[in-house]
Amino acid sequence: MDISLTIMVAPPEGSMYRVGDIIDCSLMTSSPCRHPRFALIHITGIPDRAPSAPLLKRIRRMFGASIEDNQQLLNPIVLRRRKWFFDPVNTPNAVKQAIRDNKEFTATWAQLKEYIRRKLITKNDDESLDTSLPIESGDL
Repeated sequence: MDISLTIMVAPPEGSMYRVGDIIDCSLMTSSPCRHPRFALIHITGIPDRAPSAPLLKRIRRMFGASIEDNQQLLNPIVLRRRKWFFDPVNTPNAVKQAIRDNKEFTATWAQLKEYIRRKLITKNDDESLDTSLPIESGDL
């Protein structure tokens, strides 16, 4: 299966979104990204052991998830706007340059999967202490 991830490249001031946050996921599109705050990452060859429609639905739900403080049962507090992100720090410079220049980049699942990461919170009120884990086949 081939997908397109919409990622944040220029979050509004005061926003809970951060550079690299995955905003949306869809089947691969050929439409260019026109919004100045976003870019598209096209990923080809995602292994699909099941029909594409249920897999895409599961991936969209996964990438759309926020990290919440579920101890507040009636009204959970959103601690981080997105649980998954495209790593803006460790991504190769050529990829960053293509995203900056063209607002999109295309590569295979094998090439990009190590840069799709899940946020892990170390301390609720200090994002600088957050860490992350790479996506794994079991996550899909």
